[in-house]
Amino acid sequence: MTAPRDPHEIDLSLAFPSLPEDWREEMRDFLDGYCEIALQVFERLEQERLRSIDRSRQTS
Repeated sequence: MTAPRDPHEIDLSLAFPSLPEDWREEMRDFLDGYCEIALQVFERLEQERLRSIDRSRQTS
């Protein structure tokens, strides 16, 4: 019996049916890392945007 997976996880076997499972695991790890970095970039840009708005309010 396999462990239940996160219901929000994308099943890469649907997108890449001929890819061996070990390669799909590597791809899943890569995509998880990529998404984590993308989220960090987004959060930093959002923080900078909010700081910019706060500064413009203080000078007005």
